Amino acid sequence: MIIDLHIHTLIGSRCSIIEIRDLIIQAKRLKLDGICITDHNNTAGIVPTKKLGQEEGIKVFGGIE
Repeated sequence: MIIDLHIHTLIGSRCSIIEIRDLIIQAKRLKLDGICITDHNNTAGIVPTKKLGQEEGIKVFGGIE
């Protein structure tokens, strides 16, 4: 299983410019099995990313930085 364990989203981190849909598309393109959303000091990006990930077959885990 290949998982990227440290990803920020536009929703949850000012340092990110990637929209959730684009994030899932890239994860699929790279043949990742999953990703872990680790935005700065909040969890706002986790639930919407999990929902889309489930629809697209990508496991989404949540964390916080």
